[in-house]
Amino acid sequence: MADWKDFVEDNRERDGQLLDSLEARHRPQVEPSPPPVLHCPVCLNAFYSDDSLEAHITQVHGPQHVYLRVNGSIIREVAWAERGIQTISVVLLGHPQAKVQIHAGAARKTLTAESEASLQQHVPKGFEGELHIDVEPEGGRRRAFSVYCHSLPEFRQDDIDCRVQTS
Repeated sequence: MADWKDFVEDNRERDGQLLDSLEARHRPQVEPSPPPVLHCPVCLNAFYSDDSLEAHITQVHGPQHVYLRVNGSIIREVAWAERGIQTISVVLLGHPQAKVQIHAGAARKTLTAESEASLQQHVPKGFEGELHIDVEPEGGRRRAFSVYCHSLPEFRQDDIDCRVQTS
């Protein structure tokens, strides 16, 4: 009997298939753990590999941009309008619409913007000080902009001390 089993086992090994031992049939089967799930930091969709997440970000979120145009110039996060604000608009590329919050001193406005929206009527005429604009696009990451009109901001030592002490 042993010769026959050796003969069958040798033939299966030659074909790339090994016979299971009888002991292996009685061992408990271990289920493989599911692959780790990666989430998109922008829209929170789930992905199983770094490559698929990277491809998603490039294809879907790559062409999406939110920026602010002040006096004809595009700004990133902070700008200084030395002569005040003549024109100001928010531009949305790849986003259908966004919620925009404008904080100009004590005045606060919230509105919904689509593609390119002028914010000129929502900024007080001749405004001087810090203008904060928060743009929260649908399916995108929140962006915050600060525009200093006519004057630079005052030095805030308490804010710096607080940040240094907590880190």
